[in-house]
Amino acid sequence: IKAKHKSLSKDEINELRNSQGRPPYGVQLRLIDTDEPLQRVEEDGMSQGRLQIKGHWIINDYYTENPDAITEDGWFDTGDIATIDADGYMNIRDRSKDLIKSGGEWISSVELENIAVAHPQIRMAAAIAAKHKKWSERPVLIVVKEPDSEIEESQVLSFYEGKIASWQIPDKVIFVDNIVLN
Repeated sequence: IKAKHKSLSKDEINELRNSQGRPPYGVQLRLIDTDEPLQRVEEDGMSQGRLQIKGHWIINDYYTENPDAITEDGWFDTGDIATIDADGYMNIRDRSKDLIKSGGEWISSVELENIAVAHPQIRMAAAIAAKHKKWSERPVLIVVKEPDSEIEESQVLSFYEGKIASWQIPDKVIFVDNIVLN
């Protein structure tokens, strides 16, 4: 932590330490808007963007099916969606391929899944994007109940209240017997 953070409460310091931290000397980070790739995202700890990295220890060639991983100006696009605060602390929110874009805003599938499986009557959950006429995509939750659980859709959805913004709460819960993991 920085010297100015020593006066913070233990919880506030732990929150800083739970981030991925600040980059080491010689490494730069930037966030780029997902819709307008040349537009930088504000580093306010709240605004999310595609994480790009540059430095002497960062690759300068990337041989895969994604030749665009290195930008024209030499930045490596990690494929992550992140936030960076004013002190340079970075938090990876999700992989860009795992996000649900609803009405121009990102919803983390990982966050939705983590909240769901924290419920004692849910064994497994997967958040997916469903096409939506107005919002482009909306989250739908696929759930495997714990044995003998009688949990219903309304109980699952109400479990999200107070944990995330109301517009991020899944539109629907689909109960299944199993989710195949590959």
